[in-house]
Amino acid sequence: MKNAISLILILFLALISSLMSGNLFAQSSSLLWKIEADHLDAPSWLFGTMHLICSEDFTVGRSVTDALDQSEMLTLEIDLSDPGVQQQMMQMAIHPENRNITESISREEAELLDRFFTENFGAGIDQFGLMKPFTLISMMMTATVVCEEEQASYEYYLLLRAAERELPMSGLETVDFQMSLFDEIPESIMIDELVKMVSDPEDGIQQFKDMTQDYVNSDIEALYTTILEDDFWHDYKDLLLDARNRAWISQISELASEQPTFFAVGAGHLAGENGVIELLLNEGYTVTPVFDE
Repeated sequence: MKNAISLILILFLALISSLMSGNLFAQSSSLLWKIEADHLDAPSWLFGTMHLICSEDFTVGRSVTDALDQSEMLTLEIDLSDPGVQQQMMQMAIHPENRNITESISREEAELLDRFFTENFGAGIDQFGLMKPFTLISMMMTATVVCEEEQASYEYYLLLRAAERELPMSGLETVDFQMSLFDEIPESIMIDELVKMVSDPEDGIQQFKDMTQDYVNSDIEALYTTILEDDFWHDYKDLLLDARNRAWISQISELASEQPTFFAVGAGHLAGENGVIELLLNEGYTVTPVFDE
């Protein structure tokens, strides 16, 4: 089994949808989609992001900036403009019982993790081992993804541009909700993935490269397929993708009815029969791809 958890991280929690349905994605693929309906005074926009990407691969087309400039609100998965977000993340990153992960792994595995964290973060498993496995996986991904320049984030780019325009911002989910998703996955599975990642970092690195290429090509179908190639997603696809997508539709409908909104979510949420695009189409919206001229 490939390293499924690394895919979650790249799509953040996602980073984070069955087989492709219909001919929509076979005919056209884009990261930016226009949302229209008779009851909307103006269109809203849906943009697929990649939460972690190297700056040399980071590009923002004119169509994206134009769509944001035409919008009156920016809505991300989480409202990153909320000053309490970072504190909430830190609070939920620690094991609630202050139990060290070394209690659940072998001595050899503990030594492996200790060496990795000491070399990359300056402290060993005695300190970092108090964090939840998912937190440790997030740290590992940050350390193992090597860029020619630096790492970048589409969410923070959009956040800064929206702040310059003094756009109101909102989130489809809370930090508590997103991080609690991983608490529903057995800790033993998370620990197993953690050990796999540090034992074979090249596997995760290659997946990151493959997904980056799909994203640069604006190929949301290929990106979605890459995610579903892993057996992990057959077990947790509904928890991490489908159920969340379904919950977002009512919020997207409400916000789009109030004002033209720029919605930005992980690109892995766009495609598939339970993807945001298909779900919006099922609700009667016209959803069309937007390309740079």
